[in-house]
Amino acid sequence: MFRHVRLRMTLALGALAAVVLLSPPDLAAQGGSITGRVTDSQTGNPVSAAQVFIADLDQGGLTRQNGSYLLLNVPIGTHTVTVQRIGYRTITGQVTVGAGETAAQNFQIIEEALNLDEIIVTGTPGGTQRRAIGNTVTTVDVSTIVENVAISNMQDLLAGRTPGLQFSRLSGNVGTGAPITIRGVGSFSFTRNQPLVYVDGVRVNNDPEAGPNLGNGDNVNVLDDFNPNDIESIEIIKGPAAASLYGTEASAGVIQIITKKGNEGAPQFNFSIKQGANYLQDPQGRLGEKFTCPSDPGPGPTACQNEGDLVRYLMYDEGTRYIAEGYFPWPTENLYQNGLSQSYNMDVRGGTQNIRYFLSTNYEDEEGIVWYNKDETFRIRGNIGVVFSEKFSIDVSTGFVDGYTRFAAPTRSDGGIWQDLLWSNGYYLDRVNSFDKPGSNARLGGFQEHLPSDVADVEATRDYTRFTGSATLNFRSGDFDFAGITSSLTQRLVLGIDKGWDTDRQLFPLEAGPVPENLAEFKSSWASVYSETVDGTMYYERPVQQNLSFDYSLTLDTDVGDAWGLNTSFGAQYYS
Repeated sequence: MFRHVRLRMTLALGALAAVVLLSPPDLAAQGGSITGRVTDSQTGNPVSAAQVFIADLDQGGLTRQNGSYLLLNVPIGTHTVTVQRIGYRTITGQVTVGAGETAAQNFQIIEEALNLDEIIVTGTPGGTQRRAIGNTVTTVDVSTIVENVAISNMQDLLAGRTPGLQFSRLSGNVGTGAPITIRGVGSFSFTRNQPLVYVDGVRVNNDPEAGPNLGNGDNVNVLDDFNPNDIESIEIIKGPAAASLYGTEASAGVIQIITKKGNEGAPQFNFSIKQGANYLQDPQGRLGEKFTCPSDPGPGPTACQNEGDLVRYLMYDEGTRYIAEGYFPWPTENLYQNGLSQSYNMDVRGGTQNIRYFLSTNYEDEEGIVWYNKDETFRIRGNIGVVFSEKFSIDVSTGFVDGYTRFAAPTRSDGGIWQDLLWSNGYYLDRVNSFDKPGSNARLGGFQEHLPSDVADVEATRDYTRFTGSATLNFRSGDFDFAGITSSLTQRLVLGIDKGWDTDRQLFPLEAGPVPENLAEFKSSWASVYSETVDGTMYYERPVQQNLSFDYSLTLDTDVGDAWGLNTSFGAQYYS
């Protein structure tokens, strides 16, 4: 299914690599370089993804996994090097660089619960320090979380790590998701107000109920299309501040996803493998024991009054026995399995002072607790930044995903196999009445409405492809004197697209479901356990989602004396 996708992505990855490898040599003036390591002052552990830069030169990069950094082509002289990292206090150091020399400077940074110098991009036309904005912006340090915790999707990443952000997940089946609720914004609303989602400045589809019309929490939240391993950080803003900048649609909040970028230095490769299992612990214990009256499928006040007349049964164990005896086809030994979950991720980042890149690819394959519940995803990302001068730069961000999901519950308001176990009727167990009672329920062997094989015969699937891309143009005028006041002008233009192609299908095979030959009498329609299978039915949809974004901002920074500053911003946004 993914052969053509992998071929296209291999060619794309090769093209991106060619851009990096064949890029022109560094254009900056000859000077020296600065290198060193950034570590935690308390633990001594290296700190990765810290920003190390020289503010006066608009030059910098990110530290690697081992905390090392490298700044190339630094002009001769003494410079102030600044180190910033989410969750740490900003520090600076003076470094003197000679011609053709490499100056060494290590930094030890101190952990800080509230970092007011942290750079925020959400809630302002351009990035600014946390102390300079009057809004509460929650920041999630994704790169650090992913390094230390096994994260399978975006909802697992955000759940429990963001105050007030809730996912009302109703299903644990593979491939399903849940709507997002930001407490205090849409908690009392009768409509499903979802926060807006931006990826690298581009508004993207935030549908919490993609896929076939299944309901009961068995749909897909398209936020899970994105790979957590590709994300540097996530910023969340809520309340009136979100609506004032992003419009009334943002009244439920804004989630800004910032993907990883390249840094200066030799290519740095990362490769990770995750293996796990999806399982339901002690299903029979969760169901508990049940009792039935062998003489009446629905006992009234006079039936089976004596406890000794009741028959005790454990429905999950009865189902396992049916499988062993071959009553209905089932490829696993038990009704529920230990579904294999595997993920492979590889990325590389690096670059020069003028060109920086981040390339990644990811493959995930998950099986649910029933054999037919599957979720397979292939992703690729390429981010490239080009610095043409101190005043002008371009950042290009692209992401592609191709996936396939087969859901555990095939229809709306259907709890699948678990529902048929939970609401079982022991009167129809073969060992109670030996299938000799007429009626459509006799073939079910005690299951509520369907045999497990009946549920597996119906296919509910989502086959999807998605591309998200953006180009960000940054222009900074440099300092200039206006009426005796030092000022600078910063402009940013973001152009982007988010487009998704889905194929949603529900297939009900004609006359699905076997009927035991030894039933006393039955109608042929009893074989059709879902009404749609009487004639054979398929629901087929091919929704296409396309979002185009245009975002322009202009900011005038003015220094009024040594202690005061004034920022004036103008912006315009277009979305379709």
